[in-house]
Amino acid sequence: MKPHKTTAQCVERKLGRKLRLIRVARGEEPADIVFKNATYLNVFSNDFCHGDIAVSDGLIAGIGSYHGSKEVDVSGSFVCPGLIDAHIHLESSLVSPAEFARAVIRHGTTTVITDPHEIANVMGVDGIRYMLEATEGLPVDVHFMLPSCVPATPLDESGCTLDYQAIDDLYDHPRVLGLAEMMNYVGVINGDPAVISKILASQAHHKKIDGHAPDLSGADLNAYIAAGVYSDHECSTCQNALEKLQLGQFIMIREGTAAQNLRALLPLLNQQYYSRCMFATDDKHPLDLLQGGHIHGAWLAAAPDGKRRSRTGGFAGRHAGGHDPNGTLRVMRRADAASGDQKAVKRARNEAAIGNVVCAPLALDKAGAPLFSGRVMDIDAVAVFADAVCKVTALQD
Repeated sequence: MKPHKTTAQCVERKLGRKLRLIRVARGEEPADIVFKNATYLNVFSNDFCHGDIAVSDGLIAGIGSYHGSKEVDVSGSFVCPGLIDAHIHLESSLVSPAEFARAVIRHGTTTVITDPHEIANVMGVDGIRYMLEATEGLPVDVHFMLPSCVPATPLDESGCTLDYQAIDDLYDHPRVLGLAEMMNYVGVINGDPAVISKILASQAHHKKIDGHAPDLSGADLNAYIAAGVYSDHECSTCQNALEKLQLGQFIMIREGTAAQNLRALLPLLNQQYYSRCMFATDDKHPLDLLQGGHIHGAWLAAAPDGKRRSRTGGFAGRHAGGHDPNGTLRVMRRADAASGDQKAVKRARNEAAIGNVVCAPLALDKAGAPLFSGRVMDIDAVAVFADAVCKVTALQD
C-alpha cells in the first residue's frame, strides 16, 4: 500500500495540472487533443449537443470551440459517455479480467464496479489483492467494493473468514469505493455487532455500502437502510423496488446471466424515478457477453422504440457510490467516450434522433483508416492515446 500523502503534498502535486486545465478551458492554451465537431450525448439535459471536446491530461477541459495539439474531426459520429456496470462479480465471467475487458469494451463499457466476493471465499484477502493487481492498466476501469460476507452465511464453508479488520487497510486503495452487497440483512436488522462493525468501518473511511435484500419490506427495510445501506440490486418486482427507492436507496436494475429483472422494473424508467436507477449485471457468463453484449444490451432493451433512451443513458453511467468519472461528458470528468458512425446508427434498428441515446449497434468502418493515432491496444476498435487517457470504443453488433 502506498504511503499516505499529506494535504500539502497533494496540493503541490496537483496544482500545476489544475492551473493548466484552467488555461486550456479558457482557450489560452491548446488542449492535448480536441475532438472537433462532435455530436455528443448530454445526459444532464437529455439531448444531443454539438461542439468541440477539449481534453487536457486525460480530463475534459471544456466543450465549445477549441484548438489542440492534436485535432480529430468526428463529424458524422456520435459521442456518448462510457457505460458503467454498477455491480458485477468479475469471477462470474469465467475468464481473466483482461479477457473480460476485451469482451465488454467493444460494447461501450468503460467502467465496472466489481465485488470480488467469489475469489475471496476461496483465497481471502490474497484473492482480493490479486484482483486489484490483475485489473491494473486495463482499457476498462475496474473499481471495487470490498466483500461484506465471507463466508456468505455462518453455515457456509469457505477458505477463510473476513471480519472488518481483515479488509480495513484495503479501503485506502484508490480504486476501492466501499463495502459490497450486504447480503446478511438478517444480521443487520437484528443488530449483529460483527455485521454492523463492517458497515461502521466502511463509513469511517467515508465509503458507501451496497445492499442485497430481496423482498425486504416495512420496518425491517427501514432498519436495513438506517444502518447505512445505500443501494439494492435484488429487486424482482416494481413494488419492492419502489418501496426501497422511496426510502432513499438507489436501485440497480439487474440484467445478467442468472437473473434478469429489467422487464419487471421498466416502470421505473420515467422522469420521476430514473435519476435513482442504474444498470448492473451481477454476473455475466462468456456466451452472454459474446452474444448478448453487456450494459448496452440492457440499454437497448429498456427502450426498443427509442423512447426514454436519453434518460437510460444517464443511469447507464452511474453507481450508487457517486462514481461516474466515465459516466458523463462533463468538464473535469475523465475523457472516456464511445463513438459511432451516424450512418451505421441510422442503418440500425434503433434510429438516432434528438432526445434518444445512441446505443444502437454501432460500428466504425474497419476497412478505413483508424480515427485516432497514438498507442493502440491489442483490442478490437479501441484506441488509447499515449499522451491523454482517452478510450474511444466502437459499439458493435
